[in-house]
Amino acid sequence: MTFYQGMAGTASRMLARFGQAATLYRPVVGDYDPATGNAASGAVILYGHAFDYDYSQRDIDGTLIRQGDRRVLLSVEVGMQPETGDKVVIRDKCWDVVNVKTIGPEGNAVVYELQVRA
Repeated sequence: MTFYQGMAGTASRMLARFGQAATLYRPVVGDYDPATGNAASGAVILYGHAFDYDYSQRDIDGTLIRQGDRRVLLSVEVGMQPETGDKVVIRDKCWDVVNVKTIGPEGNAVVYELQVRA
């Protein structure tokens, strides 16, 4: 186990203890289905823990960060890096992922910081 894997484990345990359950949802469009005339669809659904909180008023510029946007710290236990366009469900509320920042040195993810919007 590397040092950063240990840090990621600690962050995941803290989010599990002090945060709440979170679901990362990534819509997936599959191949064209000639029987229905549509593309098959599905989703990748992963589970983890998160902590969400408001942006400070000074951070809200009305363009990149809007009133009502929230920050989410998401554990790496979800198993894949979130992307813009994913959805996160926390406390039965679904949020669209607007921006993703990986926190951790040299590409070693310790936790993901998401900007989410209702």
